[in-house]
Amino acid sequence: MHKTISTLEYGAKAKCIVRGPHTPIKADDSSLDVVLGSRIAAMDQFICKLQMENKIREKEKNEAHKQLMKKEEKIAWLRAKLAEAEEKKSEEINMKVNERTNMLKRELEKNIEECQKMADQVVEMETRKIEEKILTAGGS
Repeated sequence: MHKTISTLEYGAKAKCIVRGPHTPIKADDSSLDVVLGSRIAAMDQFICKLQMENKIREKEKNEAHKQLMKKEEKIAWLRAKLAEAEEKKSEEINMKVNERTNMLKRELEKNIEECQKMADQVVEMETRKIEEKILTAGGS
């Protein structure tokens, strides 16, 4: 604003010093003051309008930034929950796999014991058959 007034004052002084052939003769000082005053008032009004627009934009920017920060916090929270859920899921799967593995091991051990008993029985039966053959062959 001060710069504008200084420029206008300098221009008015320069006008008084140098007059060209195309320059109109100086008008009444009071009408010039009125014109300059109205221009300054219009410029002041325009500057105030721009300042208000800037304040509104700044408020909108701050509000948008706050919303962005809230959304980023929510995203971080959701990511943490997802990681936690994945970890629980992984632990649950591992637990089920271990249970199934242990169950299959017990079944396998049970089957091995049954096979061993059957093998022992077969060996015992074969041994008896051989003993009977020996006794029948030796007794005849």
